[in-house]
Amino acid sequence: MRTILMLIAMMGLTNVAAEPQVLARRHELTAYLHACDNGIAAIEVVAPDGHMFSSPGGDFGTILRSLKIILPQACPNLKKVTVKGSAQGDVWFAGAAQAEGEWAFQSLYAPP
Repeated sequence: MRTILMLIAMMGLTNVAAEPQVLARRHELTAYLHACDNGIAAIEVVAPDGHMFSSPGGDFGTILRSLKIILPQACPNLKKVTVKGSAQGDVWFAGAAQAEGEWAFQSLYAPP
């Protein structure tokens, strides 16, 4: 019994998803929360085609903007968000935003 209570208490110290949690879907894009620990959220947006990450507008931009609303509920005390955009196993986009920077994304579109 003591071991079970210890495990439950330890689970409350960190909020790391065992399986990625779907946060948002927009047409062919899906945003997953992979981890949320110490106020830092790790997000992956998956697309069928990497060129969907080439423009801040469109469906990808809509997903990024929706994260501002969804993430505080999924990841309390949010301070930083990291986003990886992938298509067919390749990383096409990497970015991060911080509360200190008023959530402005610093990003890199880098086709493989």
